Amino acid sequence: MTMIVKPQDVTDDHAINELVSSTLLRLKFQDRNNIREETHGVQNLAREETPELIRESLFQMDKELEALLSASHKHGPGFGCAYEQARSLPTTFVNDRDYRLKFLRCTLFDPAKAADKMIVHLDYLLLLFGPRALKESLKTNFFVKEEAVALREGYIQLLPFPDQSGRRVIVFLPQILSYTPTLRVKLGFFFCVVAMENAESQRRGVVTIAWFGSSPLLGIEGSTPRVPGTPGNKPVILPSGRSVANGLHARIIGIHFCFPDTPIFRIIRAFYVIAIGEHWRSRCVFHYGTKLEMQYKMMGYGIPVSQIPATDTGVVKVKNYNQWLRTRRLVEKDPTANAQICECPGLNDVLFRRAGSCLAHPGNARFKNMLESKKEKHVNSNQTEKRDIAWSIVELVECKNGRFLSWDTKKTCWMIMTDRVEIRQKVAMSIRDFNLQSKAAENQQSYQSSTNAFQHHGGKKRKLDSTENIFSPCNIGFSFKPYNTPCL
Repeated sequence: MTMIVKPQDVTDDHAINELVSSTLLRLKFQDRNNIREETHGVQNLAREETPELIRESLFQMDKELEALLSASHKHGPGFGCAYEQARSLPTTFVNDRDYRLKFLRCTLFDPAKAADKMIVHLDYLLLLFGPRALKESLKTNFFVKEEAVALREGYIQLLPFPDQSGRRVIVFLPQILSYTPTLRVKLGFFFCVVAMENAESQRRGVVTIAWFGSSPLLGIEGSTPRVPGTPGNKPVILPSGRSVANGLHARIIGIHFCFPDTPIFRIIRAFYVIAIGEHWRSRCVFHYGTKLEMQYKMMGYGIPVSQIPATDTGVVKVKNYNQWLRTRRLVEKDPTANAQICECPGLNDVLFRRAGSCLAHPGNARFKNMLESKKEKHVNSNQTEKRDIAWSIVELVECKNGRFLSWDTKKTCWMIMTDRVEIRQKVAMSIRDFNLQSKAAENQQSYQSSTNAFQHHGGKKRKLDSTENIFSPCNIGFSFKPYNTPCL
């Protein structure tokens, strides 16, 4: 039985908590456990893909699409119009294998659900962006005039790196509430389309964060929030009655709301719990407190909190976002010439950048572990053996479908390295630098131990002189640096 929340209960935490609990309790125990573990990044529910599974699922999905179209009158007015219109176009992407696989991966290879979601998705593309969206994938130049300004403002951002489980992260800042519901949905659709461009992201899914900072009315004060349902702000919904949630082809793994612990945000939380619907309510996570408290809570979900593009005072950080936007436009302008551009590093990719280490990236952390495991063998090897060790590390990364990326300072983006000799040389230099760092750290520990023994000899103490830090740890590329520091 579905619990009903009365209007007077929106300020009652107990009533809202009961609604969330009842949603979870209606799920099977295994489903609840799977959602909890996937939200925390412990597991991923994506199915193992085989040629047979893909071939059979695509065949069944095609049958489901035809069945839905033949009975479209049963699904409400306008249902399937966009799909039928797209099929009659001389150029379209709706029949592409890779395009349909996005919906199969989103629904864990359920052909019936994938077919329905694809039709609703196309209906929304036609409604929001017009016929052009049925001919080509969404691009930045789909947004014109005021919409283009909104895109540049960065109130919705795709973080430049995935989280610790390889999931893309989309951040919604409070200033976005000043946009109309239609513009918010258009921006959301665009970023979901971009996030789902490669197969790895489609399998791992997306995490969304609604970040309201730590100030009581941060981002809302001085402007009127445009909430769907208020005068002049109609909710975005298809004539067939299907909601936006039915049309997104991104598998939403977790929805994080970060609010200050104040009464006004308790009311906002109640609104979202009720409005978001039962399907996604089980994946909602609410964090309250100061900025630091909320960051610590999100770290438990593997989210790179240092990348959140907002300061303590609510100023939007746009440096990384502007770099991403320039890169995006380069790729859209000439995909072939810019095929080596990597918009977002993958979970197992190794990053090389002269200004810093990027150790916070999971691929670089694993790379460091590989270097450490080869350290002793490398020290006791001749030049030929050292070269073989470097090649073995290259092969270890590639066995996990990892790539080697280097930072292009002119284009301000990551480039996929294709020259294997250059890759081997980079790895060899990393091994050398890692060994030097380890040796320096050992020397420093030895120096500190002997100094401490001298200080306390005979029970006497004296103040250290200025040579205390002469052997401070050398930073050659493996110290932790947040993503929003100059190293990136």
